[in-house]
Amino acid sequence: MESSKQYGNIFIRNNEETGVVEHYVEKPENCVTSTISCGIYAFSTSIFEVLKTIYKKTSSHGPISLERDVFPTLCASEELFGLLSTSPFVQIKSAASAISASSLFLLGMNNLSTGENIIGDVFIHPTATVDAGAKLGPNVTIGAGAVVEKGTRIKNSIVLEDCHIKEHTLIMDSVIGWNSEIGKWCRIEGTPPAVNPDKPFARLESDRLFDSSGRLIPSSTILGKNTFLADELVVRNSIVMPAKKLNYNISNQIVL
Repeated sequence: MESSKQYGNIFIRNNEETGVVEHYVEKPENCVTSTISCGIYAFSTSIFEVLKTIYKKTSSHGPISLERDVFPTLCASEELFGLLSTSPFVQIKSAASAISASSLFLLGMNNLSTGENIIGDVFIHPTATVDAGAKLGPNVTIGAGAVVEKGTRIKNSIVLEDCHIKEHTLIMDSVIGWNSEIGKWCRIEGTPPAVNPDKPFARLESDRLFDSSGRLIPSSTILGKNTFLADELVVRNSIVMPAKKLNYNISNQIVL
């Protein structure tokens, strides 16, 4: 109940599982309800007329907020509807959030990989090639066409399609973008996600990139599509944009 203050709070008429949303309050100071908005919305094209009307009413004609401007207007006209779900959820506000989302997705799969060097929930696409000497898991996804060589250790990470992870590389708390090549004996690691929606005042680890001093907040390491890493490199808590070739170590950086 206390953690619901970190989200938009909604009240569906008569506490039904589906129906008209009578009240919507964005991140209230006091607990309003334990029913929250998880950020999945579907609109008809008439929403554009609503947006135009709200925009004209704002004195500054500046940006308008979906949660603070649009939803209250739709509530007042009884045009906002809700559908209650008790399924697990996780916010996805950046690429780093995908690791947390993947862990929940793997829980519901029935075709996970097994083996001597598989720990916990691991999915390996049928077209991927993983050496028997590689150790994977928990919470690992290996995409289609990927190659993982001997001695590799991958934990809490996503390796996307057509990547090549060369021998004796360590990957933890990271996302490796499509068609990337990681050299031998590399170490790629991020800061483990800390998602706990039941903890009061819990925050998603990736809801913002920088702290109040402008420093990059340690989070999962993200390598964009077509990234190339030379042998024996260390990449920590960093974001690398697509099509970059690195031959030097980086830590707590964004490589543009």
